[in-house]
Amino acid sequence: MSRTSKSILNIITAILGQIFIILIGFISRKIFILYLDAEYLGLNGLFSSILTVLSLTELGLGPAMIFSLYKPLAENDISICKALMRLYRKAYLIIGSIVLVVGWCITPFIKYLIKDIPENISGIHYIYIMFVLNAAISYFYSYKRSLITASQNQYQINAVHTAVYFCMNILQIIVLLLTHNYYCFLGIQILSTFAENIVLSVRVDKRFPWMKDKKGYNEIPAQTRNEIIRNVKAMIFHRFGGIVTDAIDNILISKFFGLLFLGLYSNYLVIFSAIKSVLQTFFSSITASVGDFGIQKSSEESYSLYRKIQFFNFWLVSFCTICLFVLTNPFVEIFWLGKEYLISGEILNVVLLNFYFENMRRTILTFKEAFGLPWHDRFKPLIGAIVNLLFSTILAIKWGVIGVFIGTTITLLGVNVWIEAYVVFKYVFHKSFLSFLKEYVFQAMLFGITLLCTLWICNLLSFQPFLNFVFRGIICLFFPNVIYWIIYRQSKEFKYIISLVNKYFMPAKRL
Repeated sequence: MSRTSKSILNIITAILGQIFIILIGFISRKIFILYLDAEYLGLNGLFSSILTVLSLTELGLGPAMIFSLYKPLAENDISICKALMRLYRKAYLIIGSIVLVVGWCITPFIKYLIKDIPENISGIHYIYIMFVLNAAISYFYSYKRSLITASQNQYQINAVHTAVYFCMNILQIIVLLLTHNYYCFLGIQILSTFAENIVLSVRVDKRFPWMKDKKGYNEIPAQTRNEIIRNVKAMIFHRFGGIVTDAIDNILISKFFGLLFLGLYSNYLVIFSAIKSVLQTFFSSITASVGDFGIQKSSEESYSLYRKIQFFNFWLVSFCTICLFVLTNPFVEIFWLGKEYLISGEILNVVLLNFYFENMRRTILTFKEAFGLPWHDRFKPLIGAIVNLLFSTILAIKWGVIGVFIGTTITLLGVNVWIEAYVVFKYVFHKSFLSFLKEYVFQAMLFGITLLCTLWICNLLSFQPFLNFVFRGIICLFFPNVIYWIIYRQSKEFKYIISLVNKYFMPAKRL
């Protein structure tokens, strides 16, 4: 199977699986809210953020591991692959044990991260320990996932994850309907994590039978070993900065504004994370192919590939963001949770701008990961974490909840975006950073103008709520896409995407 064919298969299975996960997740969330108190949602968000911080112990080993496997897999160097996998197995056993022990030790301090502990929730410490156990289990077999990813067979992980997630949600819904018990809800989640790891482990052993062979190990070459050590050192900074940036909003909201608002916000995160996960699955599905492409092609050819992927990313991200601006609050009010679960339009606007800027980084980050470049911007995450913590805290005290999210905006634009792009353009494409800046600013302006025009048209509607939502959806579907088609229809990137669609999704045209 060709590199492009594998990427297409990975993308299709990832997106279809993610859409399925989103749908069942919305149903599960609705049942959760009907049968458990809103504060449980806040606990979910808070404990997930704490465990995200604990995952710093992983030290960014995953990306470094996948990158180190590209070359030996391409050359079918089994002895080196076996040596690398043995090393990674030991590393992840240690990491999972550290998460379990450190997470357990933090238990007595959980109460200090909650503004007002709800009286209607008992055993908060036991709930937290169940979160810790679930996180630790996820590490014990995860090293085998990397072998599937590096071999460009991400679709296998996608299929298993979708099936396990579906079964987990069905069982959780049944448990909530019958028992209303949150402990049983979490217990099913832990069992599902364990089951997914076991299934993937068995599949890897069948796909790569040499994994069971305890003989024939070679020493890892000094150059490869030094490269791994260097990348892991750099990824420590990246993991730390990324975790702080991702977790700080939830922790600050819990500390200053309580679990109730955090619960409301976490409902919106379900929507945004669902869309974001679809976008991320696209890039996780092609990262290994981009890495393989980079090994065999020139920097100019890599830049041409970047422009095509970035074009597609802009179209997709801006379209999704416009739809979220127009449809999120009406969807929450009419179809999902009700008016009492809405957050203010001003806060939503800032959160969605962050959604746009965050996801517009995906192409650059994919190339940076695929080409193994964490060392060159290793201090960026630390700077970003400090800026984010400082501005989010100060602005939260001054402006309230919205200040937390503005602090994140400042971090994205003031630190992350331009440093990442500078590194990739210098070390991968050997081009000026201005090439990136001109295109980025143009696309941001195009997005902003298209968004404002779409909002203006939608605000002219004055039907009853359901019809308003339907017509808003139709406008979002057609208006931004027509604008982008008019502007980009003659570009090389647009023609390339159309050629892929015709080749892989229009079988009649291949006959």
